[in-house]
Amino acid sequence: MPHATPLCPVAQSIFRALTVDLPIGGQRHLDRDCLAGVRPPVCVERLTVRHYAIAHYAQQGRDLLAVPEMTFFVAEDGAVYPCSLQHDLRQIYRIGLCVTPEGQVEAIDRREQQRQTAFAATWLLRIAEQQHIPIPPDATDPPDHVANPDRSMPLWA
Repeated sequence: MPHATPLCPVAQSIFRALTVDLPIGGQRHLDRDCLAGVRPPVCVERLTVRHYAIAHYAQQGRDLLAVPEMTFFVAEDGAVYPCSLQHDLRQIYRIGLCVTPEGQVEAIDRREQQRQTAFAATWLLRIAEQQHIPIPPDATDPPDHVANPDRSMPLWA
């Protein structure tokens, strides 16, 4: 996929563990070690053949709010690319990559897509820790911004 940044191998391994065997239109909720009101469950959805969404949802009144939700595209070669990020409490909705179901890039904001890739790597690593998802031993080390979270690009900047 030209000019787009895929997830690092560790984040891709976690993504695959979250999405394995999920049918189109299917979803699963993971709530291992969730703390009521502190850490919401993880919701994983398969939107199309190659588009997925992963989210934490919080409830405010009767409304569910994405805190955050990210969408991802899986290319033909298996590489995973973050596409969008939404955080309702912070009134954020950002698109880094628009891809057709056939895999054609319609639009890309390279800087935003790179920021989402960095955030997704850190976020997926935290989800794996919270949900006790094993990271395959053959996965390479996470990129520097994951190993050193203080150097990662903040979501809210």
